[in-house]
Amino acid sequence: MSTLLSVASLTGNTKTIIDFIKENCTDDIVVCEDFSVSPEEYDKIILGSYSWGNGKIPRRMKKYLIDNQQYFKDKNVFIYGSGNSIYPRFCGAADGIEKIVSDCGANIIGKFKYEQRFNKDDFSEEELIEVINQLNILEESKC
Repeated sequence: MSTLLSVASLTGNTKTIIDFIKENCTDDIVVCEDFSVSPEEYDKIILGSYSWGNGKIPRRMKKYLIDNQQYFKDKNVFIYGSGNSIYPRFCGAADGIEKIVSDCGANIIGKFKYEQRFNKDDFSEEELIEVINQLNILEESKC
């Protein structure tokens, strides 16, 4: 079984967690950076994004979510975001993505936010285990 990972990354920071995700998922991860892969064929989806401005979803990601809204119903979704904590809405795009796909009927398995570039040394073992457990729930969940 494959899991779709659709990611919006402007500087590359949002992609820095992809290797960690791949290392901790037994499913094949299909990474889509250009939003050309529909979530229709996947039961499990990971959505990653940076935040634009003061916490907005980047236009390409928002268009992707709106264009594919009918395909999120009953799908298991994990959301992550990279951001900068100097902004009041730290990783606000992740919160916006959660709202959109929840409204579409998706099952939110977990959400994770990190400062700038992902580095597992910046997190406690408990925090990393929580993310890994959420990814494992994503893997084990069947729609």
